Amino acid sequence: MRAAGATLLRGGAYKPRSSPYAFRGLGEEALALLAEVRAETGLPIVTEVMDTRQVDVVAEHADMLQIGARNMQNFDLLQEAARTRMPILLKRAFGSSLRDWLGAAEYILNEGND
Repeated sequence: MRAAGATLLRGGAYKPRSSPYAFRGLGEEALALLAEVRAETGLPIVTEVMDTRQVDVVAEHADMLQIGARNMQNFDLLQEAARTRMPILLKRAFGSSLRDWLGAAEYILNEGND
């Protein structure tokens, strides 16, 4: 992957799903697997955090936090993730305006995470 130009790896430990019966990721088990991949490849990892209760454990294993489109306007999550001072990949929700997306980014900036 590195030879092909990859500079980081993105993998989903937690998967947002519309149905509670669909596969929703491996959670902490996947975080451990992602950390193993980082150790083997030397590439930093980014993975989604979906809930304020997950921020600390995800931050322990990841190099960058992802806030997915479904959580773009979960302002408590944006603030909690920002407090880690880790880089954040903020995805834009389908149908949201550029102003909405920039407003979500302002929540991160407002916590001192630029």
